[in-house]
Amino acid sequence: IEIESSSSFGHKSAGKPSTLASLPLSRRESGKDDLKGGSTNDSSFSSTSSSQPSISSSSSQSPAMQKLNQGLREHARLLRRMAEYVEASATKLETGDFRKKRNANSKSKADRSNKPDHIVSDEPCDSEDRNGFDLILAKQPQTVSEFWKKKYENEAGKYWNLFYKRNMSNFFKDRHYLQMMLEADLAEVNKKERKEGTDGKAAPSILFEVGCGCGNTMFPLLQDNPSWHVYGVDISPHAIDLIKRRDEFKKYQDRCQAWVCDLVSDDLPETLANGAVDIATLIFVLSAIHPEKIPMVLRKVYKSLKPGGKLVIRDYAVYDLSQLRFGDGAKLGENLYVRQDGTRTFFFSKDTLSKMLREAGFEVVEIKYHRKVIRNIKKGIAMKRTWIQARVTRGRHQ
Repeated sequence: IEIESSSSFGHKSAGKPSTLASLPLSRRESGKDDLKGGSTNDSSFSSTSSSQPSISSSSSQSPAMQKLNQGLREHARLLRRMAEYVEASATKLETGDFRKKRNANSKSKADRSNKPDHIVSDEPCDSEDRNGFDLILAKQPQTVSEFWKKKYENEAGKYWNLFYKRNMSNFFKDRHYLQMMLEADLAEVNKKERKEGTDGKAAPSILFEVGCGCGNTMFPLLQDNPSWHVYGVDISPHAIDLIKRRDEFKKYQDRCQAWVCDLVSDDLPETLANGAVDIATLIFVLSAIHPEKIPMVLRKVYKSLKPGGKLVIRDYAVYDLSQLRFGDGAKLGENLYVRQDGTRTFFFSKDTLSKMLREAGFEVVEIKYHRKVIRNIKKGIAMKRTWIQARVTRGRHQ
């Protein structure tokens, strides 16, 4: 940057105060070049460095011009500092360094941040997190009275019906991921039918969605599997009404049906009760039932399956973020909580779910924890979600 004085400039400035004279003066009029008032030995910012633009120090410059040149030098240095800061910030984001390293364990934190966001594991959390999570759960008070516990149990259908009246079909997204989750089981049934030469003509393949809500699982599966029939039951009359009002229900009405059914107190519809089902699903359903009643519900589902039929379960697991966030007045028992809207949720461990499934007669194929880290880059936080997923079968000779 080089600005030379001119006679015309001086002529225009003569006889009246120059507007340049009102520019703010540098705090470094004594020749200090560092922005913080440091030494002139900083070669990266020295005005005498041959790599930096020179500004004429001709004695012919007016005082106002000298002050302007000095201000421009400072401005150039500031811009360079800003560019370096932006470049460093961009590099920080690209490398995924979302947090500052705050203590001596910074290395282990960095190592954890490099793990994949979705982990399938036999453990519900990292070993270094377990003690802290246990401490949080131990401090959660169990203050709900027996009156309210009985009310939540006896009026569970009422609270879920109010939930669907309030949220309609907008609360849950369609679960398209289930096609991938059930792909192997669906393919096995299809292969068996092709081998037997039936291809669903003699008796259609049936998928039974237990706790179908407003159809967020049912309709994606009907769309992706044109030879399958998908049936569902739910405790909420309003949820079943929402299913029947959806355009997809009319589109697939020859391959789907839905009934109101409280699995705790009601028998299954006759269509499903006599071993007609190839695959059944319980997607975030068992957690809404009191743990003492879950084995009874599982036995009803067991009876609906054909010999060799599969049951796939996905639900909340212990140490999930939502469990750690519950506060005063929410805990009903060990790993059992009530939400503000009166609906309940239970958090499963592998041992607990495995025991319940075996009591109902199922053969356990696999039970795993699925852990996912959801990152909020703007706030610089990581939310650790944990679910449990199980695949079990009804024995062929039972």
